[in-house]
Amino acid sequence: MTCLAGDQLGKDIVDKVGESETYLFDHIFNDEYEDICEKEIVTDFNDNEFDQLFNKYVVDIKKIIDSVIHNENAKKIKGNFIVCGYDPMNMVRYENMVLHKRFLFINDGNEMKFIEGPVVTISKDDNYGETDELIFFIN
Repeated sequence: MTCLAGDQLGKDIVDKVGESETYLFDHIFNDEYEDICEKEIVTDFNDNEFDQLFNKYVVDIKKIIDSVIHNENAKKIKGNFIVCGYDPMNMVRYENMVLHKRFLFINDGNEMKFIEGPVVTISKDDNYGETDELIFFIN
């Protein structure tokens, strides 16, 4: 990926593996970063536009969570579960719910279980590590 980015930036990269004392990333991006830092960055933006984008983001999250919760093929389990593992880059919180897009590991008090996503966990409060309800699709 770094080589492709360098090619897109028009960088002429000729390094012999093991002979260069500069990492490929540094060779490509440090020069580019210095070029960017020398330019004045415009930070003017419209607060209203930001609010609209943020609100759309929240509505989209709610729609995805609702699509799992209200799906007729979704399995709903109530109990006391401890969240043991998840992908933090593919999860999102909304109110007392968490959408785990890829997977979730939970402990039901007896054993740890893997659940393939999407999984929605519902908690009583803001403690997302403990959940009372799991909603997911059976494969």
